[in-house]
Amino acid sequence: MELKQSTQSLLCDEAYAFLCRSALQEELSKREQESAALALKRPPFGLLASRKARESFEQACETSAAAELALRERIEHLVRIENWVRRSLHRELSIYLEAASPDYQLLAQLQALHDGWEKGLVELPELLTRFARDLRGVRSAATPPANDAAELGRQYGLLREIAVRIEDKQLGIDRIANEVATYALKLAAKEVRMPALPSFRRTVWVDWLCAIPVEQALSEITRVEFEARTFLNGGLQAARARLQAARAWCMLTKENLLNQYWEQLRAHAQAHYVVECDVEDVLARLGERYDSAIEANNRCGEVKPGPRSTHSTALMVPSDPPSVGSPA
Repeated sequence: MELKQSTQSLLCDEAYAFLCRSALQEELSKREQESAALALKRPPFGLLASRKARESFEQACETSAAAELALRERIEHLVRIENWVRRSLHRELSIYLEAASPDYQLLAQLQALHDGWEKGLVELPELLTRFARDLRGVRSAATPPANDAAELGRQYGLLREIAVRIEDKQLGIDRIANEVATYALKLAAKEVRMPALPSFRRTVWVDWLCAIPVEQALSEITRVEFEARTFLNGGLQAARARLQAARAWCMLTKENLLNQYWEQLRAHAQAHYVVECDVEDVLARLGERYDSAIEANNRCGEVKPGPRSTHSTALMVPSDPPSVGSPA
């Protein structure tokens, strides 16, 4: 699968933007060394130096400072363009790798599973809170002097209803966790697994509760309510933290895969996409292509080329890029 032409063009622009900035930074370094050497030649003060010598020195300092300023402004201009190009490249390469790289595809699918698992987890607290409330309702109806068989039966019905909903929800969460475990094996990465949730009481437990003596049921209700509230007060946060750690691992691994491939493309672009040309021509073409888009995206500041340097530097500038194949 070949890269889109727009992606190849962005790689081409990134190559010459990098080389252009490197050339300007090298020139700036030389200018700074010259300025430092010039400062050592400052003429003596007062009557020890002629007016002409002082004026000549001041003029030289002003010229040197202006040249440095021009170079810095041009470098800053290129940095803005490089950042724009890299954001665009990152987006396009991510889309490309989702279609071309099996490992990248697995990670994207895994992230979707994490989202589904979280959706189920987010819905659990409300259900468990209601479950704990209905447990209290059963306990109240079963505790003397209430001992109201009709009310107790109604409360058992409410408890069974919420137990069915919790059971369905946990089955969905567990199914996703099992899928995640399969992906973890494919990627040889235990970091992506989801934490095991407590086995919340199911309908069979409610049915059993109805059949045992009231005294035993009351003891069981107290214990199970404590389990539910313990999860709500601590276990839920631990599960969320584990989910975030798994997500972070996926994001970092995806980013590493993308950057590894990107580095290969950068080396290819710098080796094959450029021909020798003048820095001024590069800056003009870059500015024409990107300045208006940067300005439209950032209304707070105005992006425009810095003043033209009086020093011309030869640079390798992109030619028409060849086709680039799939990642290795």
